[in-house]
Amino acid sequence: MNIKYFNVTFFALVASLSTVFSQDTLLVDWSSAPGHLEETIMNDDEQHDVYVLQADKVYLQRTKINTDRSIAIIGEVPSEGQHPATIQPFPNDDGSSGF
Repeated sequence: MNIKYFNVTFFALVASLSTVFSQDTLLVDWSSAPGHLEETIMNDDEQHDVYVLQADKVYLQRTKINTDRSIAIIGEVPSEGQHPATIQPFPNDDGSSGF
């Protein structure tokens, strides 16, 4: 009888952990256009949890990323000779900061 409860508890624990670690992920395609990163995230209709940036690319960010949820921004693992994905602040057209 104790084994039955153990199996049910173990199954519930495994199911909970798999839910926690199965995050909805979006690969953010690189664009040379400043502001592309924050526009992609803030206009994401599917509201992904994790955004993956391409290795060996510099994403130019003009403004803060405002969301009503918690998100993670991570980079792909770079291959040998590549650098990690980078987010670089970029000034607005009038030279002012969007931060």
